[in-house]
Amino acid sequence: MSEDALSTAEIYVSITPETKFQFKQLIEVSGADVIEPEKYNIPEKYDLSDIKADNQQNVSRAISRLEEYLSCPIISDKFDSHEKRRDWRIETYKSIETSEGTYKAEQFDNFLKMNKMKRNRISVVFAYTDALAEYTKIPEDLTNGLMGAIARVEKISDQIVKVLNYFGDKDKIKEAL
Repeated sequence: MSEDALSTAEIYVSITPETKFQFKQLIEVSGADVIEPEKYNIPEKYDLSDIKADNQQNVSRAISRLEEYLSCPIISDKFDSHEKRRDWRIETYKSIETSEGTYKAEQFDNFLKMNKMKRNRISVVFAYTDALAEYTKIPEDLTNGLMGAIARVEKISDQIVKVLNYFGDKDKIKEAL
């Protein structure tokens, strides 16, 4: 199975609705819940022209990663240990690979990696929030709110929406420079 990638959200979006439904059923049979991502009211594009040219790419990448997080589902399982979860994942991967091929098995693996609850996924939010704070003077209440929300996973998306809306407002970006 492949390793986690920061931009696996792109892969998640490319999985057909029928395949997502199939994976969701496989996951739910194991006793887990799959909660689809909400639709959030965030800007469609960001005007970062007032940010220093050297920093624009880093800010743009951070915004993209936060948007990706919002596009991920929550997968909440009932396994009582990581070992049991890993065994189920490997067994299910092999079953899909045998019956439907490696490509479909890789899609399943990527579907699982998109879980908003994964530590790697949450740590990406930490890292890119730090990047936004480093490259702009984003108000502390936004970064602190996001960091505090990470301790309460259900609030992360709400805080990410606030951060993205901040960067969608050109006047606020000017104030942060």
